[in-house]
Amino acid sequence: MVHASHLIETHLFGSFVILSLADTFVSNVLDTLAHDIPVGETISYGGLAAKVGKPSACRAVGMAMRMNQVPLIVPCHRVVNSDGSLGNYMSGRGVALKRWLLNHEGALLKD
Repeated sequence: MVHASHLIETHLFGSFVILSLADTFVSNVLDTLAHDIPVGETISYGGLAAKVGKPSACRAVGMAMRMNQVPLIVPCHRVVNSDGSLGNYMSGRGVALKRWLLNHEGALLKD
């Protein structure tokens, strides 16, 4: 089992891999999100699905976001709806936190 402190340390120094995920699609989604969507940018669920080679799997991307156990490392708050609205975060309980995180990172948000 990988410890969160090790993930944080390796993230801060720029190299880590999403480990111990049984589902390859989920692993691909989370790894792509962690490495390809920089601070201050967002991507839609459909855009992320296309990036992992499954353009019609936007709902499955949403499921992968719900399975993310390390949101400090894999920034699922950067995934938004296709119209630019925030969508859910933490099963709908964390939308204010998602907005704060994106504002903190400098992402331009749709009101």
